[in-house]
Amino acid sequence: MTRANPAQPTPPGTGASGRAAGSNPEEPARVLSAAVARFEAVLSSALDPILTIDAYGIIQSASKSVQQVFGYAPQEIIGQNVRILMPEPHRSEHDGYLASYRRTGATNILGRTREFEAVHRSGRRIPIELSVSRVDVPGERAPLFMGIIHDTSERKQSEEELRLLQNLTLTISSASSLQSAMTFALRQICLMTGWAYADVWLPAPDGEHLADGPAWHDSSPTLAEFRRAGLNVRVSPGQGLVGRVWRSQRAEWLEEIARLSAEDGFIRRDAAVAAGLHGALAVPIIANGSVVAVLCFLTRQSRPEDRRLVTLVSAAVAPLGPVILQKHAEEQLAAHRRQLEETVRQRTAQLQATHEQLRVADRLAAIGTLAAGLGHDMHNVLLPIRCRLDALDAAELPRGAHEQFHEVRRSIEYLQHLADGLHLLALNPDDNHAASETTDLGEWWAQARVVLARALPKSAELTVDLPAGLPRLAIGPHALTQAILNLVVNAGEAIDRKAGRVRLWAAPCADGRALRVGVTDNGSGMPAEVRDHAFDPFFTTKPRGLGTGLGLALVRGVAQAAGGTATIESEPGQGTTIVLELPVAESAATPGAGDPSGAGLTASVAVTDERAASLLEALLSAAGLQVARRDPAGDEPETDVWVVEPRDVERIAQARRFLRDRPGRRILLFGAGGREWRRLGAIAIERTDDFEEIRKRVTDAVAAVGRGGR
Repeated sequence: MTRANPAQPTPPGTGASGRAAGSNPEEPARVLSAAVARFEAVLSSALDPILTIDAYGIIQSASKSVQQVFGYAPQEIIGQNVRILMPEPHRSEHDGYLASYRRTGATNILGRTREFEAVHRSGRRIPIELSVSRVDVPGERAPLFMGIIHDTSERKQSEEELRLLQNLTLTISSASSLQSAMTFALRQICLMTGWAYADVWLPAPDGEHLADGPAWHDSSPTLAEFRRAGLNVRVSPGQGLVGRVWRSQRAEWLEEIARLSAEDGFIRRDAAVAAGLHGALAVPIIANGSVVAVLCFLTRQSRPEDRRLVTLVSAAVAPLGPVILQKHAEEQLAAHRRQLEETVRQRTAQLQATHEQLRVADRLAAIGTLAAGLGHDMHNVLLPIRCRLDALDAAELPRGAHEQFHEVRRSIEYLQHLADGLHLLALNPDDNHAASETTDLGEWWAQARVVLARALPKSAELTVDLPAGLPRLAIGPHALTQAILNLVVNAGEAIDRKAGRVRLWAAPCADGRALRVGVTDNGSGMPAEVRDHAFDPFFTTKPRGLGTGLGLALVRGVAQAAGGTATIESEPGQGTTIVLELPVAESAATPGAGDPSGAGLTASVAVTDERAASLLEALLSAAGLQVARRDPAGDEPETDVWVVEPRDVERIAQARRFLRDRPGRRILLFGAGGREWRRLGAIAIERTDDFEEIRKRVTDAVAAVGRGGR
């Protein structure tokens, strides 16, 4: 304990030895000095600062612990007014408090402990607890006051940290969004620690990089440039401070950013140095064993690592982990809900459109019924008229009457063609009788030409190129009429010019087994996105209410029902050609010398699917081969054609033996084969659900055996 000018009184009585004081004049002084030394030793060992002041506030003594708490050596403040340790307004008011006490003797501080703030030598404020007691010194008129000061900084910091943890936990759990929760956490931590900047880094959707997240906190507008330096940055595992923490799952402290490189140490080093940032701390947020975010804090001071602070921040942000997972799940659910709502909206719109299309279809059906009845009634009316015209033609008529008579007959023939066309249009192409009908194109055109010609606008011209002698088609005339009428109507609608031209044509295919019947126009053509979907049911480019989107779908359905195909050739601005490739009637097909014939050949079918096996047997039998069903898992047969599935390596070995035993044999592969099957020359049916491909590949296999084995 250091005192100011200690007095040297000579108290009466005896010394410690029990002898009279007067026997040794120096003995009392020695005893007093020893007592003072013991008192100072006791006070010097006190952990809390102890001060004594007089009634005017002048510091009389100070313990050594004053320096640890306030930064002053005891001898620096002895003789100073105690108000140098007080902040405003207490500093200015303290002398008044003492004057009032000297005058009235009233005070509210003696004998109790109260909390105050004191001022460190550096100007920093210190939370303290102060206990003041009055000391009446014998022989002195004025009392002294002794103050015991307890530094509560650590306790206050612990309380503040606890409040921070509680506030973060409550606020984060109730946050309306992940961004608001993170922003609150960053701001609170920066306010408590005095750090200047903080931001969050989140895994990118690819899971391979970290990207700067939507939340950040800065203490000054001058840090905006540093914020921009992190935008659009992608951080790989182990790259820079954030990448290292992401990979290691451990917090990391940087004492001085300027000493590091931008490549390895701190990616935004140059921007940080320019912004006056020196220290950094990165903390991982872990949930379910993986890092779901990395928080990065920066300070304007270079600080050595503070493990207590690292632990505190790690604990403070830990509640963000489950929240991030929860918010991600909620966002995914919300996105899924929006997607479902959009799907429902689309499906509702489609349903409404379908209802409209069904209503249109009902109207079309009614029109078809009306057309059928009208055609029938017109036949009934025209038949007696034609009979009477024939009778009049045989009679003698006045001069000039024959010319009028023939004009009437031509009109009647026109009405008859119109009735025939309506009758063809109204018939159902799917009935059993229609399925067995065949059509001669010349005869069909004679009946359908009036209906087809009237289907075009007046500005369009219909030309026809149907050569004589074409074989009969394996399709009913009514089905052909419906298909061609749809094509002609579509062609007329695609023409937006006065000189529109529509051409109906037909030509035999090279193999003589089918005819190509097409409708070509010089209209606007189709872009690829329209061409690719033109045959889809209900697809239309017409305004709602003007088209059902069923026309071309019906055309393709008619062609496929007859065993044919429908294709589109079109480019924008180049017009459109739609071709129906239709099979000729069996009696009209005349195979040439090069056509495959399986007479005298044998085949075996080893296919698991019973329906597919039956179809293959029928096609092979129709080609003239003798066909036997084989066990799909059995050995290779003694036939000319072997139909197998590309199952395993053992099957390839059997195929090699099959081909080696007799030259000219062929393997027909039911399914897509690999390189080994191609080396064996196998003919593969890759699209096993496509009848046309199956039929063509069977024909190819029979032809190959015929060339190689005869």
